[in-house]
Amino acid sequence: MKTKIFLLFLILQFLNILILNNVYAKKDAVYWYNKGVDATDLDKKIEYYTKAIELNPEYAEAYCNRGFAYDNKGEYDRAIEDYNKAIELNPEFAEVYNNRGLAYFIQKFPTTACGDFYQAEEYYI
Repeated sequence: MKTKIFLLFLILQFLNILILNNVYAKKDAVYWYNKGVDATDLDKKIEYYTKAIELNPEYAEAYCNRGFAYDNKGEYDRAIEDYNKAIELNPEFAEVYNNRGLAYFIQKFPTTACGDFYQAEEYYI
């Protein structure tokens, strides 16, 4: 009986550690995201948003902002990859559609850009 209780205790402790690690990772992700927001250097922004994403791979806002940093560096393909991931994580994220539309427009894909602008307008309302 004592062995079963001890094993149950160990399992609960293990689960507690897993849950707490996930909570702390998400808090750390917010820390790195905020550093990215505050940074002025585009490469630093990308570095910080990447750290946030590594800690919380479902952080749509971090993908959006990293994409915007790539946009500002002229790395439109990488920006679009991040925007696609942000949309995958949050399909009603209007800002991402707008940003991706701008990236497509700059790359001379006006029809695709218009589709994204339309989606952005739909979700802004």
